[in-house]
Amino acid sequence: MNKDRLSKIFKGLAVCAGYAAAIFGVLAVKAVLIILLCMALLAGSLRACLTEHASPHSRREVQEYLEQAYPGQDFTVARKYYELPNEEASLTTIRVWDCWFEDMPELVFHVESAWWGGGHFPAKAGYDLSNDVKTTLWDYYLNRYPGSLDAWTVEDGRLTMEFTSMAEAEPAAAQLQDLLDWYDAQPHALRAMSAVCELGEMPLPTDPLWRMDDWFFIEHNLPEDNVVGWTNSYDHMMGRCRWVLMYYYGFYNVPGPDFTAESLADFGWRTWVWSCDPTHRDYPNFITPMGEQTALPYEEWGPLLRGVGVFDRRVSFGGLYEILVRLDRAPEGTPERFAVRGEDGCLYEFSYEFREPEGEEEVWYYLRDGERCGLKDPILELKSGPVSQTTGLWFQYP
Repeated sequence: MNKDRLSKIFKGLAVCAGYAAAIFGVLAVKAVLIILLCMALLAGSLRACLTEHASPHSRREVQEYLEQAYPGQDFTVARKYYELPNEEASLTTIRVWDCWFEDMPELVFHVESAWWGGGHFPAKAGYDLSNDVKTTLWDYYLNRYPGSLDAWTVEDGRLTMEFTSMAEAEPAAAQLQDLLDWYDAQPHALRAMSAVCELGEMPLPTDPLWRMDDWFFIEHNLPEDNVVGWTNSYDHMMGRCRWVLMYYYGFYNVPGPDFTAESLADFGWRTWVWSCDPTHRDYPNFITPMGEQTALPYEEWGPLLRGVGVFDRRVSFGGLYEILVRLDRAPEGTPERFAVRGEDGCLYEFSYEFREPEGEEEVWYYLRDGERCGLKDPILELKSGPVSQTTGLWFQYP
């Protein structure tokens, strides 16, 4: 607490004491002084406990911050700062310093001292330092990269690419590896910004498979992370793209042009284990034949259904076909289009061609004795009527 603020507090105490003396007498003055002094001490202690850094940082503190954050680098911090509005805390401003590497004065980055926190008592608050050196370096070198990135979309320093096959993923992975190898050799290079890969438009919907990582990051991890480094981003990206595509084709149970039937079957066996462990929310706790009270033992249905694609307790048309085959329910056709007689005597027909436009969207359906039954996607809940009627089983969940 500085001297000016302390003197103001004592002046306030003196004024309050004067009023109290005039109204209540000397004894009251002592009581008022004691109460006010306690309040002042309490306010000071609360301020000390709840405030990390009560005032904006100084130039010296900025210099120390950079030296600690990036040891071994030589920085210059501008002697004067400027201020910007703080939209998150309108009663304060953001103090900004221009900074640069001593051997690269043309590349200017910024350090900000801004107020943070304090939204809910007794949350701590104070001024904190942040910088944009990583993004500034990345943008600087990305704009000077001599190689090709035509397989990527580059916008505002962000690399994105869409793929629908391994043939599209391979050149993009090679270009990314070349870029990261080049970037790693540049002066003051820090961690590269991540690149985003996303599964493009496919014949069957990918939105329902939101948890399958249909988009993911490729980024540099430090060597001690022992996961992904700049030296093996190609292998990492190819592996992730391969996994996404195999998940898509395996879930819908359709051929994938980049994979053999054997490789897709092996992928399914390793991916969809049909565990009865309740932590696996995709799989049922137990299965009961329709019309019976006793559940089938897991040893009977678990290994039988392993490898059939299940997502969010749902199965695709092609996945239902595979279940019916394994149960000897004699579906007629292929995973892409088949028919089967249900327990209710009705003929159920499923096809990936059963869809029609409705406004700007498409509506999917299956046929029950020739009558259309609408669906949002060519995917069925395992505990739904068409699955129970065609398989003769109740799939039970907690």
